[in-house]
Amino acid sequence: MRNGVKHGCVLSPLLFNIVLDTAISKANETQRGIRWTLTDRLEDFDYADDICLLAHTFSDIRTKLQRLHCETAKVGLKISIIKTKEIHIHTPNNQPLHLNDHQIKQVSEFPYLAA
Repeated sequence: MRNGVKHGCVLSPLLFNIVLDTAISKANETQRGIRWTLTDRLEDFDYADDICLLAHTFSDIRTKLQRLHCETAKVGLKISIIKTKEIHIHTPNNQPLHLNDHQIKQVSEFPYLAA
């Protein structure tokens, strides 16, 4: 075995979370999230491999998605175009997001951890 961990290794989830968190941190070096307090911004919500990116403007979310794609690709992770969804909340902008020349599906709601 040249890299990685064996199937079922207890270190696997820990190492995955460390690598993904590092990639997300690098992607969010420039703050583009939503204002949370007077001095802080909320950039994303994440749980395991589910990530919700947050931004006030279309250009910010487009940049965040591209940066996340670049940073995760550096460590061998891929963003699933099929599973990725886009929700616009209280915005007149209906421009679709694209990743690798594929359009991200726009939805008005989505079930989380549902069949």
